[in-house]
Amino acid sequence: AVVRDISHEAATEAKLTHQALHDNLTGLHNRISLAGELQARLDATVYTTGHVAVLFLDLDGFKQINDGLGHSMGDDLLVIVARRLETATRPGDIVARLGGDEFVVVCDELTNPGEADSVAKRILSLLAEPFTLAGVETTISASIGVAVSGAGGSDADTLLARADTAMYQAKDLGRGRYETFDATMRRFADRRDNTGKDLR
Repeated sequence: AVVRDISHEAATEAKLTHQALHDNLTGLHNRISLAGELQARLDATVYTTGHVAVLFLDLDGFKQINDGLGHSMGDDLLVIVARRLETATRPGDIVARLGGDEFVVVCDELTNPGEADSVAKRILSLLAEPFTLAGVETTISASIGVAVSGAGGSDADTLLARADTAMYQAKDLGRGRYETFDATMRRFADRRDNTGKDLR
């Protein structure tokens, strides 16, 4: 009886821990889990030559689909997007939902920064494939911002902010595309860090 009680408590604790670190709708990592996992992988780059890439995704036109077909169908779409993101990434990569239609993918142990471009292209290709909601075939695209860590470790918040800035650049340039953070975007990232708002 004691063994059964302990097993039940352990299972309950494990379930609660999982719920605290994962998105209820999609089962992906949530914001809390992402922050810890990303920083841990960045810290590990101090001892390796690999890079960590953050891909920040925002769905284009999700509000129209959500409003037109209803929130239930919108939720179904988010689940489909989550599964496609998992398909587009490698085992061990982090796929997280920050909330709404914002997702983040983290790829580590990249031998060169350009590998993140291949991931972004693969994601865009998979998301472009039609999907069916309530018998209606629909398509959607995403704007993706990419930021890659430098040598010797980096800060999770900074890398996420840079990927976010690059994502806004992708939105500005027409959507359904990806942009990689570079020096020309740095002043926008710094201003967003200071104010919490996009000042472009």
